[in-house]
Amino acid sequence: RLPAGTWYRPRVRDLVAIGLVPLALACYFGWTAYTSTSGWLGWSMQGDSANNMILNREFVQQGGLLRSQGNLSAALDNYRTALAITERLANSDLGNSSWQRDLALSHARIALLLTRQGLRRDAVTAFMRGHAIILRLRQLSPGDASLSRNLAWFEERLAELKK
Repeated sequence: RLPAGTWYRPRVRDLVAIGLVPLALACYFGWTAYTSTSGWLGWSMQGDSANNMILNREFVQQGGLLRSQGNLSAALDNYRTALAITERLANSDLGNSSWQRDLALSHARIALLLTRQGLRRDAVTAFMRGHAIILRLRQLSPGDASLSRNLAWFEERLAELKK
């Protein structure tokens, strides 16, 4: 069940699709402010995994909108918030490979943004964290081809940065 008041929240993705990115940002920031001040954000961060997954997705989407607008520092803040949520989920169930993979991808998202900002050393650190997670997952599931592709992708990004 959604918290009271979310009925006004338009589908941000739809607004972006029709070219109304500034309106999408305004609507999204309004929803984020609502959830933060109403206490729902704080409640959901306390352990409800379904709400944490929703929040994680919302912070990633908001970060993507900000990145597309060139606001890289605000995008990074959103990605780091999503990372904190994902870390909480992943640490609560180390056997959940989906959450572990999400954690690796959160590190990758941050690393890509840091690379774009010219912060190569920090980007390498973030890529290495994601790489370590994917490597561990692949060792647990050696037959999973997607993990091999993910691992190769991380290794390519690290090689590019170390040139």
